[in-house]
Amino acid sequence: MLPAWAADGLVRGTVTAAESGEVLSDAFVSVVDAEGTAVTDAEGRFEITLPEGSYELTVEKSGYAAEVVPAVVVPGGGVVNTAPSLKTEIEQVLVFGRGFIEGSEASALAIQQEAKSLLEVVGSEEFSRLGDSSAADTLQRVTGLTVEQGKFVVIRGQPARYSSTLLNGSQMPSLDPIQTITPLDLFPSSVLSNVSVQKAYTADRPGSFGAGQVQLSTSGMPAEDFAEIKVGTGVNFKTIGDDPLEFNTGDDIFGEIDEDLLDIPRDIQRLQDAGTPIATLPQSQQTALAKQFPVELAPGYAHKGPDFSLELNGGRRFETDLATFGAIASFSYDQNIRTQDENRRQLRLGADGEEVEDDFVIDRTRLNTDMNAFLGLTGIQDTNELNFNFLFVRDTTERTEMRDGQELVEGRYKREFLLEMQQRQMFIHQITGSHELSLFDLSYRGMYAKATRELPDRREYVLQNTEFDGSGDFFLDNNQAPHLLRRWNSVDEKTWSGGIDVSIPVTEHFPLEAPVEVKLEGGVDKESRDRESDTRSFGFNTSGDLFRPVEQIFAQSNMGTEVRFSEFSGVADDYVADFDIEGSYVQTDWTFWERLRLILGIRFEQAEFTVNTFEAGTAAGAEEVTSGFIRRDDLPSFVGSFSINDAMQVRAGAARSLSYPSPIELSATTFIDPDSDQRFVGNPNLEPVVIDSYDLRWEWYPTSTEALTVGVFYKDMTDPIERSFLPVAGSTPIVTFINAEKGDVVGVELNGRVGLGRIRDFFHDDSSLPYWLDNLYLGANFTYQDSEVTLDPTNNAATNLKRRMTGQPEVITNAQLAYIGDRHTFTIAAGYQSDRLINAGVQGLPDEYIEPRISLGGKWTWNVLDPLTLGLEMENVLNDAYQRKQGDFLTRDWKNGVTAKFSAKWRFD
Repeated sequence: MLPAWAADGLVRGTVTAAESGEVLSDAFVSVVDAEGTAVTDAEGRFEITLPEGSYELTVEKSGYAAEVVPAVVVPGGGVVNTAPSLKTEIEQVLVFGRGFIEGSEASALAIQQEAKSLLEVVGSEEFSRLGDSSAADTLQRVTGLTVEQGKFVVIRGQPARYSSTLLNGSQMPSLDPIQTITPLDLFPSSVLSNVSVQKAYTADRPGSFGAGQVQLSTSGMPAEDFAEIKVGTGVNFKTIGDDPLEFNTGDDIFGEIDEDLLDIPRDIQRLQDAGTPIATLPQSQQTALAKQFPVELAPGYAHKGPDFSLELNGGRRFETDLATFGAIASFSYDQNIRTQDENRRQLRLGADGEEVEDDFVIDRTRLNTDMNAFLGLTGIQDTNELNFNFLFVRDTTERTEMRDGQELVEGRYKREFLLEMQQRQMFIHQITGSHELSLFDLSYRGMYAKATRELPDRREYVLQNTEFDGSGDFFLDNNQAPHLLRRWNSVDEKTWSGGIDVSIPVTEHFPLEAPVEVKLEGGVDKESRDRESDTRSFGFNTSGDLFRPVEQIFAQSNMGTEVRFSEFSGVADDYVADFDIEGSYVQTDWTFWERLRLILGIRFEQAEFTVNTFEAGTAAGAEEVTSGFIRRDDLPSFVGSFSINDAMQVRAGAARSLSYPSPIELSATTFIDPDSDQRFVGNPNLEPVVIDSYDLRWEWYPTSTEALTVGVFYKDMTDPIERSFLPVAGSTPIVTFINAEKGDVVGVELNGRVGLGRIRDFFHDDSSLPYWLDNLYLGANFTYQDSEVTLDPTNNAATNLKRRMTGQPEVITNAQLAYIGDRHTFTIAAGYQSDRLINAGVQGLPDEYIEPRISLGGKWTWNVLDPLTLGLEMENVLNDAYQRKQGDFLTRDWKNGVTAKFSAKWRFD
């Protein structure tokens, strides 16, 4: 109750549905010709503070006709109550007060509740409120999910290779040189209406399902014309205290590759195109080629300005006599610089047991530049809809690294330098459509995507110190061969895909006396993917004075005299991969007494994978290695659900799905992971993984914005693909891929979302508790899972032939507390992940684990004026360390630092 002396009064009310009388949450209440808005809580209640006077209120909610409440008289210091009721109106799901169709928390839960399978859905309203910048940020809060390297989704503890991503139903290409999955950090949240994760397989999905499938749904028809501009800045408190290193690549603003500094010299490229090995050329010509390489080798120190981001979003809706047309466009730009100080030790098995082989401190700087552009065009005529989507994403990372430390086995102090620039970009053209015809419903999709990843002129060299403790003078290490290594790598992937789905409502055309509804569904789809990876490596060795600066040692004037030049490209550095997958399915959807729903289907899938590995430049003696397979699989699926009442149901599912090897896993190529510097080698004998899955889940949706689910799951794998070490004498072990004999995963999942206004209901007292409780929401999830893989003991050097699955944590938990008011929103998010196996030990060495981590962050927004919203966000508040251990040995240790971000958004209506 307001005090009697207050000048302002309160408008309180409860919004209900006119037909059913049920309370309506997420209804948008605004004051005509005055400032004041509110969103109803889980109990349909709202309140707005206004000066004394008479007002009109407008009440809006998706799926209902707007209602105007006239002549609401607000007394000074008093309270007036009102009870608006809304009539049902068949419309699309809208988020009023925002510019995008779909995406509210209520619509996300409705999709989840009515889905055919076990689904987790996050709408644009939630990830906008929580400040997610990309799909990867959003998915970190979904039950049973983690995100590796900030971009690869791990579902139910199974490695990222067991996950796949769809964009509006189309399989996504990959920008990663190692895996065929899509890095989800490249998809800005501003272009998405919702993100969903399907955990139980159904036959209408591609057979490469694995642990689950991520579906990205882009925004479509705007609810109204709008435009937004958002500008942000930020600072990482670790970076501002460091001196960031810099690799001079030229243009740092837009992340463009400077061709003069980073491209392969043109004459060398011509020789490669002609198939002429450099080693066959006269020495004079090789010297001339060597002089074409730029000599920028010594890193400098970067300007450490604040982070900067820019977002532009706009939409337009056109109403015509023929149809309704809409367009949504989005552009985003983000640049930040980050430093890391990593402690890294390597463990080996010596004569006296486990020994530390080397001990380094790594000073690392990354300059990250991201740009994304999206255009969506939509046309709707009655029950016909057509969409065109165009998406461009580009991510550039400039990395400069200096490693200082002791090589304990050889008794040397070394300083290693690494300078590289990595650029990933993707173009997507997609068309989707749906039509409700008299006899059946028809939907279709088609996509062409081109993805490229460039790693131009990665430069590596090593200095050695005259003293073991590093206190002496540095000189070029002549024990390292070559003394200077420069490597180019490019990955190009093109994807064509298309599909048609038909749904026939059988009982609408052939009515049955029994209370049964039957739908018959079927469809065909095809995906073709071509990937080409090219690597060129060049070495420079010197016989001159090793104590000079490296740029003097490898100066162009020394080429052919003090410096010898040669190509180091290996016999298995390049590969070409062709993947073709054709699928068809038939599925029946039965509903009995509006309570029991059974979905049975089978998918027929044929896959042909071919990978050809060969040597660049057609060097003498090089032989092409062909690997791959052709196979046909029948993949049955069953999902059943029983509605206990309108708010509660039980689901069960059983299905068979697959996980195919990636091109790099199948090729005989030796390659380097640009993120970890780990060396890998493929295995041409890999077979696809066959997965039998079983799920059971209880779901309760007490209101349109609240949910509680409890589930158990089990997966039985045949030929699971695992990472393993190949020991190399006197060198770092190489990681390879093997088929284990069998594997299984079992787990329990809990997820809940509740409005804390229920506390008031519990005490049955509206006056003694503050009304801001009605604006508080709590969400939490918990997953416990256990896995085991059994390796073939034949020719296997693994220390443990039975162990946990690679990448699988036993416990994952997340929690969010949010306040959503008229002008302010505030969110606190926390997460915990237990330890997980990252690399299996070999020849007696223990397995390597990533230690448990806790994360904490928060965001606050303030709607200062109706068009202006300010935001403050804190990331990684606890600054919990990333640590990896092999037994008791700490092998890697680093922190990312605390980050603060500030933003201002202005909306034009």
